[in-house]
Amino acid sequence: MLAAAWGCHAADEPTAPGTARRILLISLDTVRADRIHGPEASNVAPAFHRLATEGAVVAPFYAASNYTLPSHMSIFTGLDPAEHGVLIGGAALAPEVPLLAERLREAGFATASWNEGGYVDARYGFARGFDRYETLAFNQLPEQSLDDVLGWLRERGDAPWFLFLHSYAAHSPYGGYSRYRDEAPGRGLLDEGALATLREQYPYGSRQGRVQAAVPDDTRASCSLYNEMAERPQEQLACATRHFEREFPETAHFEEDLAAIRRSYDDRIGQLDAAFARVRALLEAEGRWRETLVVVTADHGEAFFEHGRYGHTYVPHQEVLRAPLIVSHPASVGPRVLPGPAWHLDLLPTMLEFAGLSAPEGLRGRSLHDALTGGGHAGDGEGDRVVPAVGGPGARVVFPVVLPSAQRPNLPMRRVAVDGGWKWVRGHPRFGDREGLLFDLSADPGEARNARSDHPEVRDRLEAAARAHEAGLVLRAPVDARGDRVALPGPLRPKAPPIGEEEREALRALGYVE
Repeated sequence: MLAAAWGCHAADEPTAPGTARRILLISLDTVRADRIHGPEASNVAPAFHRLATEGAVVAPFYAASNYTLPSHMSIFTGLDPAEHGVLIGGAALAPEVPLLAERLREAGFATASWNEGGYVDARYGFARGFDRYETLAFNQLPEQSLDDVLGWLRERGDAPWFLFLHSYAAHSPYGGYSRYRDEAPGRGLLDEGALATLREQYPYGSRQGRVQAAVPDDTRASCSLYNEMAERPQEQLACATRHFEREFPETAHFEEDLAAIRRSYDDRIGQLDAAFARVRALLEAEGRWRETLVVVTADHGEAFFEHGRYGHTYVPHQEVLRAPLIVSHPASVGPRVLPGPAWHLDLLPTMLEFAGLSAPEGLRGRSLHDALTGGGHAGDGEGDRVVPAVGGPGARVVFPVVLPSAQRPNLPMRRVAVDGGWKWVRGHPRFGDREGLLFDLSADPGEARNARSDHPEVRDRLEAAARAHEAGLVLRAPVDARGDRVALPGPLRPKAPPIGEEEREALRALGYVE
């Protein structure tokens, strides 16, 4: 049995301190860290804010990537995106790679998920290990399906379970167009009659470039705003792209339109917050809250033109790569803020340890269990890759990647290295610098100034750490629907930059290579 192979105990044995027989993993797709445990969280998401004040917040916490598919696969496998290779449409996880749900089910946990599909669809391999894997429509979980979730929880009684909840509610389109139109009558937004005419003229799905090219500029601009504030993707219009063009900040109503969009984003997060409050209320009413491990995170954040970019496609900045992490287990985790950096790869070993199970050898992440239950911080631990004397002695380094759209893999993977105080991004013209970006996050948290030229020694250390990290990665080639191995496109093939003997000796001295 897998439980024996992994050195696990059965979940129905008496639990020891710091273990959990119930695990709730919540993924708030596209939700920024500052919305659920930042200064404004009490207004945006009061239930998550309460959870953050009662449990542990890990900050900074980083996504494995800027995209839903590879980030979630890293959460469920504990592998770097360049190891699991599930980076493109049509690629599914290699069958030999076990998933979190498989490990927990083998140990006796009932396993279920209600999720909104897309890049967490079963076709990528995510359903493996789940007794029940319910795939829903966009925003269906908080709006319609929560009663099913609560029913499943009631049926489980005191038996051990693992529940994964995921929603795109806070993902574009954010909704709220009619509200904005009512609140700003002088803005000249499209009324229902105009929308009906445009929908007939440019129906959903007819998105050829020639269609948009024939649309007058003012109509295309109106359609573009509507597309960001439609209630669901199927209501978007073909008279504009689904997302804003780079020229949006130059439009006359940019500030008020952006404020309306951000309000809709926050409103959707509020829907997710209210849904979580109902789940918590049930667990409390049934006397099961104290012994339940709750992990709240996101696959990535979202950019609102902080650096001239919108959304999360190929964006290397903190508003996208930082993700929230709240961990609650009232029986063993008290209120605390754990200084990172930590990242998605840490979640699988952390949840397994709370379940009383052993994580596989060779994972790049590390369990945060001891830091969460007994002190220390998320960057502690023997064997962590460190950058000496930069960002403080013993600072841990994490290595997110920046990727293009899963359906348009025409841009290269770009590695990021963050040690808490400093952040290094390998360069690309889309980032505004071919040579790379270095940010002093302590002095410049908004990443307004590239410090690469001022601190070449920091750049070199972080680049060396990234090279060492990549040198140890082994791709588990993904498969297609027939089970055949998938060759990743050239720009996305994991490639460790060659390391010369002189550099190898330097890395060995820093503890990066054997």
